Amino acid sequence: MRHHAWMFLTRRDFLSGAAGLAVLPLAPQGPGGGRAREGENELLVRRAREGLRVRLAREPGPAYAERLAGELSVLTRLGYALPLLFAADVAQRARQLGIPLGPGRGAAPGSLVCYALGITDVDPLPYGLLFERFVNERRPSRPMLQIDVCARQRDRLVSEVLATDGASRVAVARRPVGRATNLVCHAMWARETDDASREHTYRFLQRLDEHHEHRLLREALLCDDALTALVADNAVVARTVAEALQIEDRLGAFDELWTGCTLVFGKAPLPRVGRDSLTGWQVAPFDGNEAIRGGWDTLSVAALPGLTILGGSEATSSEPDEATLHLLAAGDTEGVVGLEAPLMRALLRRSRPRRLEDVVSLLSLDRPGTIEWADEYLDRRHRGVAPVPHRSLTSALAPTFGLPIYQEQIMQCAADVAGLELTEADLFRRALGKKRLADVAPWRRRFVAGAVTRGFAPREAETIFDFLGAYGGYAVCRAHFVASGLLSLSLAHFKAHSPARFHTAVAEGERGQSSFPGTVG
Repeated sequence: MRHHAWMFLTRRDFLSGAAGLAVLPLAPQGPGGGRAREGENELLVRRAREGLRVRLAREPGPAYAERLAGELSVLTRLGYALPLLFAADVAQRARQLGIPLGPGRGAAPGSLVCYALGITDVDPLPYGLLFERFVNERRPSRPMLQIDVCARQRDRLVSEVLATDGASRVAVARRPVGRATNLVCHAMWARETDDASREHTYRFLQRLDEHHEHRLLREALLCDDALTALVADNAVVARTVAEALQIEDRLGAFDELWTGCTLVFGKAPLPRVGRDSLTGWQVAPFDGNEAIRGGWDTLSVAALPGLTILGGSEATSSEPDEATLHLLAAGDTEGVVGLEAPLMRALLRRSRPRRLEDVVSLLSLDRPGTIEWADEYLDRRHRGVAPVPHRSLTSALAPTFGLPIYQEQIMQCAADVAGLELTEADLFRRALGKKRLADVAPWRRRFVAGAVTRGFAPREAETIFDFLGAYGGYAVCRAHFVASGLLSLSLAHFKAHSPARFHTAVAEGERGQSSFPGTVG
């Protein structure tokens, strides 16, 4: 059995022990063990350095060495060694068990340390990913870490981790029964919808996520007229919500809804840990957000059906071959995670991708807000033009033909034009994302003043700021979509070269899913 390039650690050098990924950091170490001799920071530094040498198959050059040292300095200074070591060892435990892992999620693929430790399988340097989008000293918050694993074997991995670390220091976070967004997502993804209905559903989900994260769906509909209006405006949304309400009613008698499995851990024993009667797992008395507010660390272990499909497929590089390109150009991507929706298949047929970067851009555009830029992006790409309001933006915006689709591009432009440090630029892009005048106004003054000191005319600086502000409210995290693009391309490669095996794997995966969202059959 051979695995994809971004899954190579399952069968290669990391299992040799060269990177020292063997023992969960919370598990007790025997006499003379490394944990007794090393503190968390020292252990993180050693394992990251060793892991990067394994990843690169050589001694790191100056660019890698400098990036790694800078990240380690920040992570150790902020006290973030424990969550990273824990995530790295959970990932390695999955590899030892032969459980396929995803390439990464969220902003974590922007970290070279995460790549070196095997938490992600995306080298951030070739893709221009920024560590400051993941961890920023100016907005200290615990790193958000998630590992995607094969859907069928997620519960097995969680059980192994809980058994290794014992009942006192690791548990599964409690989740509210009625987390409305997850219920509606489950019902929405159970069917394919037309583009207009899909957009209506996205708007419904967005409002739920912003205003009713921990409410029952019925409660949210009763207290929010705007939400009710969105249901009334579209028949497909109405049917979707009806299904979600049925699911909610069916789950009413259950204490837990396993919409996602979040592990809670820390140096001290967890308080009042219970036990789930169905799985036998230790259950914390709080959800993931409450755990973070209480000073605990979390790791989300998500079940990803796409990894189940990929289990025995042939290896492929990060760039598509001709057979895969032909499949993408035809929009023949049913069953390919991230590329299977009708709107995405239409975008593929219009764009005819030629490389990974094209697929990453399309995935980024298939979002509420960014979808409005799809026609402009495709027009620029086909004409080979990348107009920008000032030549100083050319380098940062070249991959997306002059459109600042990614949050990392907003950050880089702010650094190039206004001289902001990347830690400041991260706060700048966050302010643009909130779209509140009170948040944006101080940054306008800071941006223009910085640009003027670097030789820009005040009017030029204002124009550039307005340009970035127009896109900053909907720009997405590039690190997440690079990882998603690698997964989607691997599935497309599998379908292009082994269509019969691919469809069999998809059908078997669907039969293996439980009727309850987030639970693995």
